[in-house]
Amino acid sequence: MKRDARVFVRCGDTPWISTYCPNCGKRINADDHFCKECGQELSFE
Repeated sequence: MKRDARVFVRCGDTPWISTYCPNCGKRINADDHFCKECGQELSFE
């Protein structure tokens, strides 16, 4: 079973989700749906 790399971060009063790219390991804002560093698409299933 794959470990969920998502972490919940508080930014002001609005919590948002960030995740780590499975390809290059950079942190990504989940709203982006892909890694800006390497272009890896994310899936949140």
